[in-house]
Amino acid sequence: MTTDTLYARLVLRCTAGRIAVDNQSTETLEALAARHRELEDGGLWRPTDCRSRHHVAIVVPYRQREHHLKLFLTHMHPFLQRQQLDYGIYIVDQALPTRFNRAMLMNIGYAEASKQANYSCYIFHDVDLLPEDNRNIYNCPEQPRHMSASLDRHGYRHVYQIDKR
Repeated sequence: MTTDTLYARLVLRCTAGRIAVDNQSTETLEALAARHRELEDGGLWRPTDCRSRHHVAIVVPYRQREHHLKLFLTHMHPFLQRQQLDYGIYIVDQALPTRFNRAMLMNIGYAEASKQANYSCYIFHDVDLLPEDNRNIYNCPEQPRHMSASLDRHGYRHVYQIDKR
């Protein structure tokens, strides 16, 4: 049994399965920051009662989607904290009026996060995609993986063939 499997089993014992997604949040970013006083500056968090096995950077390309950003942060901080992750969320905003360049923002987010800490892995996340199940573990496996292979807007059917090796 791999250490990732053991970690996943431990997290599953500590978390519920499916979780509701609140897509109606009207909280301001300032109120959200005030409510999450457990966060370090820059959206960093680490468990205080144990040492996390995974040090994860979440890089989020962003531009002009404040409603989605508020929902994302409201949802993701408790989700990641339940998994006892040492994490940082990096919202990478692109200045106007240039065309949105998601790949460039991911590269910038990776570079900036790398300057701040020695992360075990990087998760590149869309601001409008939220995990709906606590069993979606945000750890650092040996191989890369696609974490949202099926989406609500597609009836949770895969939009492409998945190799099940």
